[in-house]
Amino acid sequence: FAFGIAMNAPNYVLHPSLMYGMWSGWDSKPVSTKPKFYADATELGIEVMGKLSEEAVAVSKALQETCPSLNVVPIIGIYDWLLSAYDNKIADKTNLYTAVRSNEAYAQIYHPLKSVEGGRFVPDFFF
Repeated sequence: FAFGIAMNAPNYVLHPSLMYGMWSGWDSKPVSTKPKFYADATELGIEVMGKLSEEAVAVSKALQETCPSLNVVPIIGIYDWLLSAYDNKIADKTNLYTAVRSNEAYAQIYHPLKSVEGGRFVPDFFF
């Protein structure tokens, strides 16, 4: 069943939470530097990420228990997924916040931005 496969692809947890954490309090003024998508992740973004992950795991477990005929593939939480996918690339595995921010594989990925006048940037929410 595709549900488990889709739920184990963590982009639906990673991307919206990090965008929300970085830009939810944005004052609509252009920024002078390009924030890194993962290395500059905010505590709010990581908190949202953890909660989204917990909800996805709970939905998966509930479906397994209530609809066994669906053969739902169990999913793992985002922290465990990061460790299994990037174990040797994560410098600090203390918690989800440090694991996301210290993942060498993500170190050079930036938020989607548009260049504006004066060499400044605004988020590209439609990337």
